[in-house]
Amino acid sequence: MQIFSNKSILIISPEPWGKSFVSKHHYAVQLAKQGNQVVFMGPPTQDYAMGAGPVDGLLLAEYPGFVKGYRFFPKPWRQYWLRKTTHRLEKLANCTFDVIWSFDNSVFFDLDSWGNQKLTISHIVDLNQDFETARAASSADICFCTTELIRERLSKYNAKAYKIHHGYALPQHQTPISLPGEQATKAIYIGNLSMPYLDWSLLRRVVEENPQVDFCFLGPDGRSNLIAQATPSPDREQIKKASNAYFLGEVPASEVFGHLLGADVCLVAYQEAHHQDQASPHKIVEYLASGKVVVATYTAEYDSADVLNMAKTNADFPVVFRDTLSQLDQHNGPERSAERQAFAKARTYPELVKTIEAKILSEVPQLKDKP
Repeated sequence: MQIFSNKSILIISPEPWGKSFVSKHHYAVQLAKQGNQVVFMGPPTQDYAMGAGPVDGLLLAEYPGFVKGYRFFPKPWRQYWLRKTTHRLEKLANCTFDVIWSFDNSVFFDLDSWGNQKLTISHIVDLNQDFETARAASSADICFCTTELIRERLSKYNAKAYKIHHGYALPQHQTPISLPGEQATKAIYIGNLSMPYLDWSLLRRVVEENPQVDFCFLGPDGRSNLIAQATPSPDREQIKKASNAYFLGEVPASEVFGHLLGADVCLVAYQEAHHQDQASPHKIVEYLASGKVVVATYTAEYDSADVLNMAKTNADFPVVFRDTLSQLDQHNGPERSAERQAFAKARTYPELVKTIEAKILSEVPQLKDKP
């Protein structure tokens, strides 16, 4: 039995659709490519709307949200509005949802509102996504997450809570993109450059201490579909003035991999206060897929994986970076590169969907009663 084939699936995301992709966007694209009708819905807007997505089978939905104080209303009332909202979306999409897959526990948290008519999934990929956790987890048929800390939280409310690693989308283009700068060695950071958790002070130090390396920063530097308000950083502004630093802006998700292939070193640098929240950043699996060495601040979910050059403390990061540079040919040699690529290959989105499907089939016995 295939759960995710020829089904209608509503994906609820805390981030809207846009140029930058994270896990929710990649799952939506992958499920559509597998022959499902997928409706992707981000945060509330002004009214109901439905438009075509970038691939066949993917629709992008908008909805006006719920009344203020919605979470304080009695559950039967909340369930009524959830059913009413999904019915409106079904009419716009001309389908009946078989699966409600929510990455957002601040809304759509009464996941038992449809009885046995729909398979419901609460999938939390960020530790700070902690709003109506108890309601969402306890009412879902099954829960998934990306770190052990999140799994421990969810399992308090639902015994069917399982850790599924972040994945990466198979690249459409695998040609290296030439990176700017005059130095032979290129280091790259990809991601949301406006998020508050980046350790720009640490990155500034590394940029200034290594003039023989060009540092490229790829991603939105300001408001984007990943963040509503940019976090100011004097250190980031100072890095922009460095002669060996280049801010390349936001590019389509399909072009990210080519930039990684053009680099020698990939970077992960989060503040120590946020190491728990950033225990499994989405970008790392795509880094590893490039085969290039990854120098990272402490990242708990990779502590025993031996695929990162990881600093135990942020104070150690500049030393780990220098040591990596001193043996760069060895770190990027065929054997180590193949190990990193093998790790990533086992975690492509097609593979993750198969893993999730198998877990649902084994753990949701009432599935046979659902359409």
